[in-house]
Amino acid sequence: MNKILLIIKREYFSRVKKKSFLIMTFLVPMLIIGMYALIFALSMKGGDNIPAVEVIDDSGIFNKGLENKKSATFSKSELTLSEAKQKVIKNEDAFVLYIPADIASGGTIEMFSQKKAGLSVISTIENQLNDQMRTKLLADAGIDALTLDKIKPKLSVVSKELTLEGEKDSSSGAAMAVGFAAAILIYMSLFIYGIQVMRGIIEEKTSRIVEVVISSVKPFQLMMGKIIGIGLVGLTQFLLWITLSIGLMTVASQIIFKGKMEQIKSEMPINKQAAAPSNDGPG
Repeated sequence: MNKILLIIKREYFSRVKKKSFLIMTFLVPMLIIGMYALIFALSMKGGDNIPAVEVIDDSGIFNKGLENKKSATFSKSELTLSEAKQKVIKNEDAFVLYIPADIASGGTIEMFSQKKAGLSVISTIENQLNDQMRTKLLADAGIDALTLDKIKPKLSVVSKELTLEGEKDSSSGAAMAVGFAAAILIYMSLFIYGIQVMRGIIEEKTSRIVEVVISSVKPFQLMMGKIIGIGLVGLTQFLLWITLSIGLMTVASQIIFKGKMEQIKSEMPINKQAAAPSNDGPG
């Protein structure tokens, strides 16, 4: 047993002290935080530049127009399609939505712009157009849309986990996600550290150290020491990844929250000044 412990210590400390171990331990959490920071930055950038979409409706079906949303604003355009295309060519911030006259019989709705429209913008447009088209088709068929919504069933199934202690809510989706993540984690750990065990054996075999080791310990003790030692290295690295990721995400969230609060405070005087004239009485 003492010999196995010696091999475990040797494998563990020799690998933990390597530069590659230290670099990967700190690099992976930083990559994770960087990925989330990039996603947040892109979402903030997209929120600052809300596209103003001009709608050309040749069908006359959507006279109600489209409601302004957080992802985009809409206005009715009196331009022809050719004039609107020329406007888009000259203005990189222009967005034109064209609804053809034959939309009811399968025509294609087109969005013209120099920049690619975001998925949220396209989704907002599609949802509103589908809702209005659905209302029109129901009205043409003599069906009231409000009545249809009222009689439309909205049933759902809530999963309950029943034990001797009682019942509690359970989510099969969350359990499946956790199981899937755990399976990937186990696969990665087996793949990465299984290769390290193989490399450890090959290194000692090529350096002829194994001849000296085999003469003093049994092959079972050697393999057990290597597997446990390298396994502990993997557990250490995973624990450090989790700890560093949580710590960095906590710090990053506090910085982001502080920045948002400062932005709100800086905007408050502007809002007050804008509201001041409306509070003044006549005379």
